[in-house]
Amino acid sequence: MVIYGPPGVGKTSIAYEFPAPIFVQTEDGISHGMELDTFGHLKSWHDVFDALKALANPGHDFQTVVIDSIDALEPLIWDHLCEQNGWNSLEDAGYGKGYLLADDIWRLFFQALNWLRDACAMNVILIGHSAIVNCPNPTGAEFPRWDIRLHKRAHAIVEDSVDAILMIDFDSSTQEIKGKAGSKTTKSTGSTMRYIHCNGSPARNAKNRYGMPDRILYHKGQGFARLASYFPNMASHSQAPEDTTEHESTD
Repeated sequence: MVIYGPPGVGKTSIAYEFPAPIFVQTEDGISHGMELDTFGHLKSWHDVFDALKALANPGHDFQTVVIDSIDALEPLIWDHLCEQNGWNSLEDAGYGKGYLLADDIWRLFFQALNWLRDACAMNVILIGHSAIVNCPNPTGAEFPRWDIRLHKRAHAIVEDSVDAILMIDFDSSTQEIKGKAGSKTTKSTGSTMRYIHCNGSPARNAKNRYGMPDRILYHKGQGFARLASYFPNMASHSQAPEDTTEHESTD
């Protein structure tokens, strides 16, 4: 699954709660007070693939592999293709051709992850950062929404390859304030409450194949317990969650 959202919202913290995680870090930085099992900061596609191959060998006790993050992995894939072909940038391949070749690397990446899932019974978590993108609308004008920060071709492969795309974000709302001479300004208000959004909407990209509600209230340390009851073969390993799901958005 993909877990994505803005910086500092708790993406790594949720992944850390999964059983026996090992982190494949493509970006530097670990949350304060969090001691991770990790391959370290990997700076090339070869390093990432070697880490996945190492996990495919028996003899370790890890149950979850976490890619942190997929949007930091993307430039490593581009750099690999440039080095392999002697390009200064992906654009040297010709219009769109470099990104087309990157598809093969992404498919190899997911073949490796599927092997870890199927042959090694590992959970696979992909962490991503969010971005506001314009969503094409065949029945009207485009509209902005939250989505994973990836090139559109990589995004399509990731979206097709995972069983869930979950966005975690702070609860927020907007308030219209009237000023002098009838002027109006819009002010954003927020809270410390965080929700895991499990189904798509005009405001954000999300999906799941597990029958999850639209959103789940998230408290640090309880993310995995809240999610696990919806996963096949995991309900017996976690307590049934409290009834704190909410189906109506207050955004």
